[in-house]
Amino acid sequence: MYPKAAAWIERPFTLRAIAIRAWIKIRLDDGSRALFTSQKGGALSREQGHRIFKGIAERAGVPKGKRFVHILKHSRASQLVDASLGITQEQVHSCGLIV
Repeated sequence: MYPKAAAWIERPFTLRAIAIRAWIKIRLDDGSRALFTSQKGGALSREQGHRIFKGIAERAGVPKGKRFVHILKHSRASQLVDASLGITQEQVHSCGLIV
């Protein structure tokens, strides 16, 4: 892997880890092992997660036909291929990420 590409990939993961650790410290302990909990306690359901995502996407101006969590996977894979990080279309397809 290219040195610049490695740094570009590692940094977001480090930032995410820091953010998750900070969230765990302030998250209400409801006895569940869920990272993100509902207002009533326990894990968010898949439907709740999708509703939250669609609301955020709408406020961000994402077109209605593209407000799906699954599209994030495709978008990220496309970005990695476009950034020439040594990831090929074949690798993306083999992981189930059709771009």
